[in-house]
Amino acid sequence: MEGSWVRRLLHGNALGRAAIAHLWKQVDADIHAFANYDSHPKMDRLRPEASAIKCTSIGGIANHADLWETIRDPNVHIHRASIAQVSSKLPDTSIDLSDGTHIPAVDLLVHATGWKFAVPISFDPPALGAHLGLPYQTGSEYDWEPIEQEVESKMRSDLDASLFKHAAPPTRGVHHLYRRIASPSLIAEGDRSFAAMGALYNGAVSVVAEVQALWAVAFLTGGLDEICDGPLSNPEKVFESVAEDVVWSGLTGTALNVDTLPYNDMLMRDLGLNRYRAGGRWWKELVAVYGPRSYAGIVDEWMEMRARGRE
Repeated sequence: MEGSWVRRLLHGNALGRAAIAHLWKQVDADIHAFANYDSHPKMDRLRPEASAIKCTSIGGIANHADLWETIRDPNVHIHRASIAQVSSKLPDTSIDLSDGTHIPAVDLLVHATGWKFAVPISFDPPALGAHLGLPYQTGSEYDWEPIEQEVESKMRSDLDASLFKHAAPPTRGVHHLYRRIASPSLIAEGDRSFAAMGALYNGAVSVVAEVQALWAVAFLTGGLDEICDGPLSNPEKVFESVAEDVVWSGLTGTALNVDTLPYNDMLMRDLGLNRYRAGGRWWKELVAVYGPRSYAGIVDEWMEMRARGRE
């Protein structure tokens, strides 16, 4: 599993894991205090069951200043149950919930059911989608089960078991992409003809976009192959890295929300570029806020580095 010595220090021993657990417990407490879930019985129905670290998107944490006051208004009623039945017998529409609640005279029903992450392309042959590292319905020609089981066993032995409370069973509906960009099967074949973008599942796409795009272009044009002992030089490690990514997401239920900068650092290391973009000493790197502008100029840096390598 890739990571710096700081990550190993914080997550590779009981003391470090306890400190991290306390940090996120405090973050959750602050969020709950801000929402004031204890202010009214109906507010308690909105209390999230999982920690903020388990959320796949940070978009639900930042809200309008008057949101909670609006929800506490007497004319707002909160139900926490599944819809069992919708009856649309004129002149009234009613809803029955799984907890037995009957809601009469419904004027409007908004379905906020989320979306299914899938590639809306019919591949011929069907196994081509899996070969490209995309979510697939038919069997993959590469048997991921042995390596994913090995990775899962290692993670469960090395990391805090509380991280895996929301573990999900293996699924075909995930990407198997190296660095979340390139098919490991194509890499092993020496094929540099396909790259996928945006398989990140987080709210920091703007910070990642340019770095990921540059990595993809470097991959497609053979630039990464020119790097001695580069990231593509060992197909076995490529498959292992993909398995770690897939298993970690399945065990924890999280995406790259808190790993955006480490992900960018990883891509920048692959490219041979300086990943420290704050423009100051080490202490500035600890407190600086990284945004899209932090990576301004990386395309020119990459082109200059390649030009020097060809001289």
